[in-house]
Order: sequence, then C-alpha cells, then structure tokens
Amino acid sequence: MKYSLTSDQIKILNVLAKATDWMTRKQIGEISGRSKGYSAAMGAPTNVIKHGSLEDLALVERKDMKRPFLYRITEAGRRALANA
Repeated sequence: MKYSLTSDQIKILNVLAKATDWMTRKQIGEISGRSKGYSAAMGAPTNVIKHGSLEDLALVERKDMKRPFLYRITEAGRRALANA
C-alpha cells in the first residue's frame, strides 16, 4: 500500500512504538508535547474511522469503542515508521 505519512502521524507512531501498553490520545499528546490537533492524523475521535488516518491505514489499532479510546501501534505501523 502506498501512502505518505504526515509529520503528526510520524510523531504519533514514534510515541506508540516506545509504549509498552495501550495509550490514550491525551497520553500521546503529553509525551509528544502536543496537546491537540491529532484528529486528522489518528482519525476523528468518534466511532467513524477517517480515510487516510492511522487507523484507516491499519498502522494503529483501537482497543474498543469505549472512551477514552486506547491505541497501540501495529506491526504494519512499525514497518511504516522504519521506512518514514
């Protein structure tokens, strides 16, 4: 699959790649130094997965549909990060 990752998506993947457990958007923002603005990169913070988002590209996975949403990087996400 061909895609181009944004700088925000790369930041998110870097944070998730170092995590040992599932993370919330808030935790990702605190670690990356950015408190908001990741909606387009992650996908809207709703039950709808936005086209071109990390979830849509299967580079991150969401634990379930309960808030706060929990995310972790997938193996495809690790490969994409290594090639970014």
